[in-house]
Amino acid sequence: MTDISLKILDMECAACVSRLDRILSRLPGISDVRINFTASNAAITYDERQTDLASISAQIKKAGFRVPIEEQDLLLQEAGPVPEEIVSGLRNVPGVKDVSVGQDGILTVFLWPVGTDARALVQACADMDLVVTPGEARGGDEDQAIEKQMGLLKTLVESAALTSLLMLELHPKVQFVIGTALQFGPGKHFYKGALRDLRNRSFGMDTLLSLSSSLIYLYSSHTALTRKQNFTLYFGSDGVLLSLILFGKYMEQVAAGEANSAIRKLLHLQPKTAMVLSDGAYVETPVENIRQKDLVLVRTGERIPADGTVVEGNGAVDESMITGESLPVDKQPGDRVIGGSLCRSGSLTVEAEGLGKDSLLQQIVATVQRAQCEKAPVEKYADRVAGWFVPAVIGTAASTFLLWYKVLSPGDLEKALLACCDVLSVACPCALGLATPTALMVSSSTAAENGILFSSGRFLENAYLADTVLFDKTGTLTKGAPEVTDVVPSDGGLEDELVRLCASAEVLSDHPIAKAIAEYAAARFPDFLPEPAERFETFPGLGIRCEIAGQQILCGNRALLRENGVLIAPQSDLSPASGTEIWVAAEGRILGRIDVADTLKPETREAVHRLKQAGKEVWLVTGDNESTARSIASEAGIEHVAWSVLPTEKAELIRRLKAEGKTICMIGDGINDTPALADADCSIAMGSGSDIAIESAGILLPSGDLKKLPDVFALSAETMKTVHQNLRWALFYNGISIPVAAAGLLHPSICAASMSLSSIGVLLHSLRLQKFGRKKERDPS
Repeated sequence: MTDISLKILDMECAACVSRLDRILSRLPGISDVRINFTASNAAITYDERQTDLASISAQIKKAGFRVPIEEQDLLLQEAGPVPEEIVSGLRNVPGVKDVSVGQDGILTVFLWPVGTDARALVQACADMDLVVTPGEARGGDEDQAIEKQMGLLKTLVESAALTSLLMLELHPKVQFVIGTALQFGPGKHFYKGALRDLRNRSFGMDTLLSLSSSLIYLYSSHTALTRKQNFTLYFGSDGVLLSLILFGKYMEQVAAGEANSAIRKLLHLQPKTAMVLSDGAYVETPVENIRQKDLVLVRTGERIPADGTVVEGNGAVDESMITGESLPVDKQPGDRVIGGSLCRSGSLTVEAEGLGKDSLLQQIVATVQRAQCEKAPVEKYADRVAGWFVPAVIGTAASTFLLWYKVLSPGDLEKALLACCDVLSVACPCALGLATPTALMVSSSTAAENGILFSSGRFLENAYLADTVLFDKTGTLTKGAPEVTDVVPSDGGLEDELVRLCASAEVLSDHPIAKAIAEYAAARFPDFLPEPAERFETFPGLGIRCEIAGQQILCGNRALLRENGVLIAPQSDLSPASGTEIWVAAEGRILGRIDVADTLKPETREAVHRLKQAGKEVWLVTGDNESTARSIASEAGIEHVAWSVLPTEKAELIRRLKAEGKTICMIGDGINDTPALADADCSIAMGSGSDIAIESAGILLPSGDLKKLPDVFALSAETMKTVHQNLRWALFYNGISIPVAAAGLLHPSICAASMSLSSIGVLLHSLRLQKFGRKKERDPS
């Protein structure tokens, strides 16, 4: 099965989503379709053995929509004819629609909008022994959004210009000519949508507007051409109706573009070029040409072009746009860096590792886009309501016409017709259709900017409901790597001698505890050089034995010393152990003890405190023994502890707590906690760098920063509050406006303005969620 995120054009209202969803779902080979109207995007899962992108595109076109085609130029390094096998090979690259060869040494590749980047094309050419460099790219997401906005703006200007002429006292037949130009010029924008609806046996906003506008036009045309006196023409009102709706659609596009801005900001983080080491010198190279293991120089003020590891240099890197970490992070050799982050100071030489779709930045973008297309349960409810809404409005409009024409104002065609058109014009299915997806879209984008990834709207909707939070220990509450917590020399011993001798012995071991001691010695003594060790032996589960300067050295637990005839007198244990004990003895004499432990992350206590303040019951669930579990829990401020718990037993504990009526959020490392993450009502995985396990949980914190946990629940609560307010507003607006319009109390132009404002209001209200991050910074509590 193949997953794609496909851009779709010409979706004019939220009703288009259900129609397209229904049509695509009937295509053989497609197993899942999720469409987001605001983002003009569809997440599709299909079987390549049964269908392909061309068939999917044809079905979308048949439904009345378009799949935009992107173009990528490839510049030949050496001019000359391009063999047909090269062209055929490029056509076989996933995402390529077609290839054309220009006369000027340029290959133009036509791409389906599924995220195929120039890197894949360059590599495909290289595999066929053709050297190319990326040229101009056209038709990208931003270009298409601007093109759509400009098209709407042009139509709006034409409509406004013709409508302004109709405001003058003109001859009826002149008004008829201008009104006809208006109706079938700018007005065809709505007719196209209505015909598409009719062809697919569905109804949307275009259907309502086309009906209303057509009735007004036909009545005014008949009056202008037949009646000689005492008549009123409504060509001007029709023009105002069309102009106001077009203005509303234009503002919707602007607001939707703002809702999409977070994704575009992320995509713009990657630089176009980078300084890559080639033949002993750094050469400016397009990022698409960077390969695995290339060395890249990043200077102050430049963005890092790819995920990788620092091999030389020091610098402060701003990762705020990717991880949400507000302060620059100091980087030195051995540290990982994220593509798209900004080098604030210093310079770094980075070995490239995560490129293109394998980079953390692209994973974040893909996750957010997938979340925006995923329908939350509350959105499915709104879709069902919206699906019945338009037929109900048409029925109400017809009933209104008959009521006025037969009962309230018998025989008054003008009055009955205007009341009918008012109902059609004022009803707003888009407000209902936009209420949920816009809020979820803005919220998921805002979350990504703050270092939180929701894999679907379902998790965004449900997170705030969790009343019980379960933490894994290692790598979640703790750093996940041991470090020295205490150095305890024996009576009369020297602390420095104990550390140097133990580190000299442990430096030969690859055990995590040995590495922690060696790193501690190197940090404590900048000029530290380990003494040569001979006859090195490792005893699994016990420790090591070697000779240094002619002395037999033992480093390990009490059992190792006991087996080698060294007894630890009770009085030698000068203080309680703060972790795993590493005893050190030289020639049978106890030198002291070094304690090593996996310590809490600095932000753990604060995160736990904030969760408890928010009313969450907090648990620690770990496979460690009781002593270690209680010690860590006490240090973190957690009262509920479960120890010696296997991964499968964590899932059993979750089921038991759920049976007690609790709503569970499980927080783990995303790998060994998979059973528990799957069984929890809400699951959060901690991740770092490009090794994140996105599939293991519904919510991911790429930075692993526990301080963001309370923000997950707060943003979820704020999002659902916004969704419910949007839905209440949409229902209230339609519940009030339709009866008022049916009563004949509104003019068609007022109805049109009200309808547009209701949709824009929903969008603007959803955009308030963008302030979540800024509000959090002002009020960190």
